[in-house]
Amino acid sequence: MRLTTLLAATAIALTANLAHAQPAQPLGDADERLRLAHQLYELSGGRAAAEAQIRSTFAMTSRVAVANMPPNQSRFATALQQDMQDEVLRMIPSVLEVGERAFADNLTTQELRDYVAWLTSDSGRAVLAKTSAIRDEILAREAPLMAQMIPDMQRRVAAHVCAQMTCDAAQRQMIDDAMARAYPKP
Repeated sequence: MRLTTLLAATAIALTANLAHAQPAQPLGDADERLRLAHQLYELSGGRAAAEAQIRSTFAMTSRVAVANMPPNQSRFATALQQDMQDEVLRMIPSVLEVGERAFADNLTTQELRDYVAWLTSDSGRAVLAKTSAIRDEILAREAPLMAQMIPDMQRRVAAHVCAQMTCDAAQRQMIDDAMARAYPKP
């Protein structure tokens, strides 16, 4: 969440690796670990950074979703995306709490202290200061790629699902018509 690249990648790696191995040393005081994990999230921008990331992500997905839609469908898609974004934003406190707990449950007190120390170092602060702009740049660069690939991908997925479900001709025509309306060919 501006812990985007940094904390999110670390959390994924920790979850994957620590699910199979127990730490070699005791983790330390649970309350102290949770306090340090909370500090990690706060140093990474906390709730404000999480909200900014969600807004950026939804803005990009909304641009991609409406890129190939007729105006009446794009207004509906935009409204739908906005409502979904609002729902996700309401989940932020719970999501942050779950993330903090995962860090506290998987890192030792010393590892958390070291991470906090890095985040407060010159390099850590520089990375945190640049992370939001980097994330926005990545999303901006991905948007045209996504907009270009989604119509064909949707058609392939629909064809694949229809083949698996053994759609009859009427069902297949209904799916093809829906895809043609949602993603008209230029």
